[in-house]
Amino acid sequence: MYSRGYLVCWALVITMGNFELGYANNIINVLWDFTPCIFGFPPTRRRWINTGANIIFPLSACIGGGIAWVFARYGKRKALILSASISILGGSIKMIRAYPAYLLGRGIMGLAFGITNSISPMFVSEISPPKMRGILMCFIALWVNIGLLTPMFLNLKLPVFIKPFSRTPGYCNPLIGQHIIWREMFAPPIIFAFIQLICLLFIFKKENPIYEEYLISKSDSYDTSGDFGGEESFQDEEFSTNIQQATISPPTRMEKDTWKVLCRRRGKRKLMAGIILRSIIQLSGTYIVLNFAFTLRINPNSTHWNLRLLIAVLGIFLVPVSMILLTYCKRKKLLLIGFLISCLCLTVLFQASLQVSYTDYGVPMFSGIPNILSTIFVLIFAVNFRITLASTFYVYCAEVLTDKGMAMATLAHWLINGIVLLLPTIAFRISDLAGTYIRFHESNALFFFIFGGFCIASFFLITIALKETFGKTRAQISEAFGKNNYHSFKSVIPS
Repeated sequence: MYSRGYLVCWALVITMGNFELGYANNIINVLWDFTPCIFGFPPTRRRWINTGANIIFPLSACIGGGIAWVFARYGKRKALILSASISILGGSIKMIRAYPAYLLGRGIMGLAFGITNSISPMFVSEISPPKMRGILMCFIALWVNIGLLTPMFLNLKLPVFIKPFSRTPGYCNPLIGQHIIWREMFAPPIIFAFIQLICLLFIFKKENPIYEEYLISKSDSYDTSGDFGGEESFQDEEFSTNIQQATISPPTRMEKDTWKVLCRRRGKRKLMAGIILRSIIQLSGTYIVLNFAFTLRINPNSTHWNLRLLIAVLGIFLVPVSMILLTYCKRKKLLLIGFLISCLCLTVLFQASLQVSYTDYGVPMFSGIPNILSTIFVLIFAVNFRITLASTFYVYCAEVLTDKGMAMATLAHWLINGIVLLLPTIAFRISDLAGTYIRFHESNALFFFIFGGFCIASFFLITIALKETFGKTRAQISEAFGKNNYHSFKSVIPS
């Protein structure tokens, strides 16, 4: 039995690899104007070289997530040690001043992140007492926001006073002789991966409980052919009552993790619930609106970065709120409320983006009612996402899926993310081709409309396909997905 403080420290180390997500998303924004000068490309290709670097990370993450179960079968701690080592390798390759090396390094780091993103929620779920599961899982969102903030602080070191513009002749000439700290900008993921590696090697040496139970059951010739098992280890005394009363066998706490079991009716329903949930998080435009704010086109010299900074800081301060909600509120209720509020915000942003003032790709934040509404509802959207959605879908999937199921859900999540990330470039291209007929914010209004539609569809999909997991053992959750009245909106497990 471990103390709460020890579990918190352990969970912080386990989830540290998610720093790469926030950092990889925001470093592209910070270096957007400088990448042609760093790698010697014509300024006119800036959009495409940045887009290529942007989408390679999630596409690699979907591969890493899809194969994560292979490494998890040898122990999740070993898998995290491997992912941290791969991150150090990828970050080191990015130190080579060549665009192919830059792409290769981002791809390798995306592969490592995919493994981490699939394994860390399951690992945290396994070591957590039931009432601490939501609290410890919120550290994933904490590290993502720390990753978002870090490039912004490093941005202060860039020579912004001579920031080039793509329309200026001699785009990179003002930077000749200036020190662009591109190597320093790429270093933080290596540092954090190295810290995680050292902690896992020398401080937190205990493997995940399920792997240890598997070894024990194998050595003692236990029958592990059952569909589901009991509840979690690492229980404090106040959480142990339900375990003592349980008469479920075999002694392993999760379903047997085989493709055969996953393809049974109960397994397929849980897998589809996980895939649907992680996919609609992307299709509702959450990461696009938060990390790119591409529909607003706020003045890039000041207010644009102020808004991004505010969103990232809010994300960190809202982590405790999310912890409280996940401790006392039902998962399904949080998800339904989150998507309803998101739909409201996207509806307002859709209307505002059609009327927002538009001058030379810069929109002052408070120059008119549409601009003010856009700023306010982006912030409401951000707050709502951080406290209702950002951690809840990780908790839900970890409570429902096995390692293979989580790997498949992670693969779908980041594959769709890579596709959605192309939307800003598509919007730019539409405005380029249409000239004065379709303005940039008008093409993006269409995406707001689509995202809002997915939020409404998500509300009904969650109502139909997801079973409540709050306060239930894995056995009860598995039984709920196996009931014939699968489409009932009421809980099938008595409290």
